[in-house]
Amino acid sequence: MLIFSRFPYWIISCLLFIVSFGIYYPSLEYDFLSWDTRAYLMGVPMIQAITWANLQEMMTSFYMGNWHPLTWFSYALDYAIFGLNAWGFHLTNLLWHSANTVLFFLLSVRILNLQGIREQISIPLQKQQILWIAALAAFWFGIHPQHIESVVWIAERKDVLSLFFSLLTIFTYLNYVQTRRGRDYFVSLLCFFLALMAKPMAVTLPVILLLLDIYPLQRTLFTQSLKRESLIKLGLEKIPFFLGSAVSAFLTLMAQHHAEFIASLVQVSLELRFVNACNSLLLYLSKFLLPLGLSPFYPLDLTLLKNPLAYVPVFATLLITILSLYAWRKGKFYWLIIWLFYLVSLLPVLGLIQVGSQAAADRYAYSPTLPFYLLVAIFAIIGLFHQKRLWRQFTRFGILLVSLGFSYMTIKQSEIWRNNLVFWTYVHNFSPAHSHPQTSLGKVYFKMGDRVKTLELWECLAPPSLQSQFTEQDYDRAIANLERTAPYDGSGLTLYNFAQCYANTGKPEQALKIFEYLVKQADFGIAPEILYYHIGSAYFD
Repeated sequence: MLIFSRFPYWIISCLLFIVSFGIYYPSLEYDFLSWDTRAYLMGVPMIQAITWANLQEMMTSFYMGNWHPLTWFSYALDYAIFGLNAWGFHLTNLLWHSANTVLFFLLSVRILNLQGIREQISIPLQKQQILWIAALAAFWFGIHPQHIESVVWIAERKDVLSLFFSLLTIFTYLNYVQTRRGRDYFVSLLCFFLALMAKPMAVTLPVILLLLDIYPLQRTLFTQSLKRESLIKLGLEKIPFFLGSAVSAFLTLMAQHHAEFIASLVQVSLELRFVNACNSLLLYLSKFLLPLGLSPFYPLDLTLLKNPLAYVPVFATLLITILSLYAWRKGKFYWLIIWLFYLVSLLPVLGLIQVGSQAAADRYAYSPTLPFYLLVAIFAIIGLFHQKRLWRQFTRFGILLVSLGFSYMTIKQSEIWRNNLVFWTYVHNFSPAHSHPQTSLGKVYFKMGDRVKTLELWECLAPPSLQSQFTEQDYDRAIANLERTAPYDGSGLTLYNFAQCYANTGKPEQALKIFEYLVKQADFGIAPEILYYHIGSAYFD
């Protein structure tokens, strides 16, 4: 058995960096995807030059419904170094993820050395075992297929950036608690602000810090602690953090409202949002334990409440909460803290404020699942040092099997991000009845010049009255249906795509009806001169 105590931390860190980088190395050959990536990079002037004016725009821009100036600045640096070469942007994502893996290892060592943790473990942990646990947790984090979306998708640069500064926030906060130096406090606060400027999902960090105060730092009376600091005092200590979260949340809501991304209660009811949130909680846990059936797009099922089984995740969530509370009463504090860490971290993205048409997304699990890696690694290493030889061999085999399985699944699953055709074909096959992947795959075929394949996809997407031929009565009924759904799933653009396809497949009459309708609809965002050009061409045909 390798004795880690003979090796300095930097060697372990280098190994983790190399492994986490290597597992995603093939992504350096992947193209830009049409799914948000091109919108984030192509034709965005503020990232094409690092000037004072562009920096100001990054700080105030609500482009793409987000406020994340640090992410924009990161893209600008990539653009300055690599131009519009996709491999350079992928390289930066991989470097940040590898850095997160190393930082998670170092933070895990720090947390495992806290007295509150050592008291909760059934066997006393030696330095060697602590290093094993931290290294294994970080290793599994670095190679887990659930993180593919955050690492390989260039548009999710904000995930890897935000987690890096979130981990630094916690690390420096632990320094502050130990030293009580103002310098450590302000460094932690600065890292927190940077995390917010990368992705607003970090707004929950002040609550996470309070949870750490309770356990494992044991700064309150909620645990068997000699420290007598009240929650009020600890809350006052974090007022600057909460103010930062409030500003970031306000700016994010403004950005989402400005982009009209937020669904109304008419479109998605409050009950559906709550049931879907509980379902998402269990989905991320199931994908953490068994990462099969991963998809970049999990569509929101608007008919979910009609299925009686849809409420099972609600009761399961309640049961896990009750069991965690029971464990707390028995003195096992970490179960409830881990569960609350998970719930609080996911709260901004559970869909209670519904944005877009997805029910869940693997990228949302990038940071909330961190404690589970540490927890599973603790049990694995305890088994590895078990007194019974058979148990030790079984644990070694289990660790090897899990590691090889994660590696294989990550390599295979990341291949779907290679290019638009591979990506949208996979997503369409995963959700064949949803308009978004069908429309996007149709666009890919349209750009490839395969008009017949495009029309097949888009005709299947259309209401029945648009699938073959148009009568005035059927067309009016289809338009009425599209008017209701357009604000939610972008059917105005779908109509425009239909018209283009019909015009290119010798059906000018159907195309003309759509173009003329779109001229009357100023809210579909298609330039009138483009539509008039198509109308003229249709009459000419």
